[in-house]
Amino acid sequence: VCVRHSLAGLSCCLDHLLASNDHMTAAVVLPVLLRLSTNPYWLVKVKLLELLGELPFLHVHYLSDGCDFQDRALHSVMLRLLGDDDTRVRKAACDAIARATQHMYYPSDENGQDIVNSSTFRLADSLLTGPFDRKSDRSNSAVEGTLSRIVSSITKLMFQSSSKHLTAGCCEALCILSVQYPPALYTRAWHCYLARPPAESKTFPSATGLLGTVVAMLTASPLTLDLDVHSWLLVLAGNLFTGLAGLDMKATNGDKTDNKQLWSHFSDPKLASLSETLLQHLIRLLCLFVRVLEDSPANKNPTSSPVKRRPIRATSPAKVIITTVEKEGSKEEKAT
Repeated sequence: VCVRHSLAGLSCCLDHLLASNDHMTAAVVLPVLLRLSTNPYWLVKVKLLELLGELPFLHVHYLSDGCDFQDRALHSVMLRLLGDDDTRVRKAACDAIARATQHMYYPSDENGQDIVNSSTFRLADSLLTGPFDRKSDRSNSAVEGTLSRIVSSITKLMFQSSSKHLTAGCCEALCILSVQYPPALYTRAWHCYLARPPAESKTFPSATGLLGTVVAMLTASPLTLDLDVHSWLLVLAGNLFTGLAGLDMKATNGDKTDNKQLWSHFSDPKLASLSETLLQHLIRLLCLFVRVLEDSPANKNPTSSPVKRRPIRATSPAKVIITTVEKEGSKEEKAT
């Protein structure tokens, strides 16, 4: 409890200390923070993640002259705690990763600016409002570069994971990132690209990337029996599809085709196939919701085909006459 309250108090002043003349006092505390990730008390982990999510990594980079602390905080603490057994810790790790994305600093993403100018631009973005800030600029290379690294790391973790907790944490983290940083705006960070075939080739290489994996998990993975995981994957699939579909339709806006096949307006056949699979899955879910809302149990007996249900009709007029005469004769016999 004492460690938890110490972290809560430190989070109120650490960012100011790092930017002050007493920055060396705060720099001594930073290595100790990373060791707290192994604390067994879940609230300590949550408070640590909240602190790291708001930490100004640009100032840390300036003081430590490198990205070592930032990389350790991301990979050794935030990403590792995505596989924690406690759902509350995993939720805090996802939120911390999403918040830290805009605070991280990589010199290669700053367009040749030094660290002082980068700090000035970030301060201006936090104080100025539109249209004088750069937050509405879709080509913000710093955020997109950081987001690309984080998405790649989480995706790699999810592919290599053998733990259901880690897989669920990766799904939740990707879902939150796709909501706060939509693939339709940050296409390069989410690897939404269009692959053009060579002139002599008649096939299009797939450009769906992560969407194919998400759709496969939705339709085949036993992990999606967890409703939370299923809802995260649905949101992630929808955002990824929006980014890919928008990019594809913009590229083929001027092309006219007379193809009558389903999803023919997509140039990538893999994207068209995944669109059909995703739509079928959503329709099945809607059917389940209708049954639950109407409280109508499913029919256990197989429904007979329309061929079996239709009345038997005579194949020729002669048989119709004979059948009618036989019915009238049987009625007269019963009357007598």
